[in-house]
Amino acid sequence: MEKRICEQCDCTNLKRSFFAFDFDGSAQPFEIQQCQQCGLAITLPKPQDMDPYYPETYYGSGNKKFSGVIEYLTQLGCKWRADSILKHASARLKTSDKPVNVEQADSKAADHKLKVLDIGCGRAGLLRSLQQSGCDCHGTERATFPDTDQLQGLQVFTGSLNEAAYKSGSFDIVSIWHVLEHLDDPFEALDEIARVTRSGGLLAVAVPNFSSWQSKLFKSAWFHLDLPRHLYHFDVHSLTQALKARGYSVTSTSTCSFEQNVYGFIQSLMNKLHFLGKPNEFYQLLKKRSGLKQHLKLLMWGILAGLILPFALLEFMLSCLFNKGASVIIFAHKSMDT
Repeated sequence: MEKRICEQCDCTNLKRSFFAFDFDGSAQPFEIQQCQQCGLAITLPKPQDMDPYYPETYYGSGNKKFSGVIEYLTQLGCKWRADSILKHASARLKTSDKPVNVEQADSKAADHKLKVLDIGCGRAGLLRSLQQSGCDCHGTERATFPDTDQLQGLQVFTGSLNEAAYKSGSFDIVSIWHVLEHLDDPFEALDEIARVTRSGGLLAVAVPNFSSWQSKLFKSAWFHLDLPRHLYHFDVHSLTQALKARGYSVTSTSTCSFEQNVYGFIQSLMNKLHFLGKPNEFYQLLKKRSGLKQHLKLLMWGILAGLILPFALLEFMLSCLFNKGASVIIFAHKSMDT
């Protein structure tokens, strides 16, 4: 199997963690190698053409990815995320502008229309929420992203971040939420993000946590492994180091994401019990199903999910307490002198 040099720290001591199969078909084997110095892990071999792994069904059907209450909860999660991002941005704006009082800071924040870039914006749920809060919203997506009505009224570039060629210091806020791990060169992307973010601007980034309890427990069955779409696998240390190397000051770090972590535990345990069905089948049925047979399967998986839920909630609370949750969420500001 291919041997690599760590792209973050140039270490040559990369060791095999485990083998795992692709997320969708469980037919293609891949190897996960991890750097013993910085903790970054990579998927090998890296596919030459990633387009086949992003079919239209990956994004959902039409303007929805899920059906019923799951889609509603997904949109509610976008609203919560938007509120959190604006809270962090507002706190920095008040500090950097050095106002005479809090009322003056609130006035300055209201007068300045924040310019936001969401990289890998998907169906633009986050951008819609930020737009409703008065932000000037921009986004990027893969060139093969299917056209949907969700993107109307937004300035979304289909192609890579580098191809978008935004002006330096263009954005007050940049979000890259569970996207960095998908990129062919995440470090080049972070360089470009640092270039297009204004001095003092906010970066909001989230990735699966490869050092989480879930990752260690479930290994190849871990839902958030998502091979081969996830080409890189970060943890708190490796992601923090990557941001600091590009002039960012980390202001908030968490491994707690209720929407990601709890479901991740449920689906991962289902994957471990592979004799009950195909890996990730419950997830696929939540996205799309037709006919009585698939509805009955969804009911079966739903009952099992209910039985697993108490254990998932317990793991969520304990892993958050010990900073070993299944997600890494970081808010960082670009240093004023970079």
